[in-house]
Amino acid sequence: MVRSIIVDDELKSRESLRILIEEFCEGVEVNALCQNVAEAIEAIDQFKPEVVFLDIHLQRETGFDLLT
Repeated sequence: MVRSIIVDDELKSRESLRILIEEFCEGVEVNALCQNVAEAIEAIDQFKPEVVFLDIHLQRETGFDLLT
């Protein structure tokens, strides 16, 4: 099973992507839904995901802030 997390500041986008992954991506498990960089860092430390679905434009941050 491939572990993944979703990082997006919009609840509808997080939920929609989670549903699509669960429906069409057999073998991919969504372990966390995060709305900001701080939550994403915590989820990455906890779940050690192999894939991060990362929105570029977050509220006061960007997805690139997570990468640095």
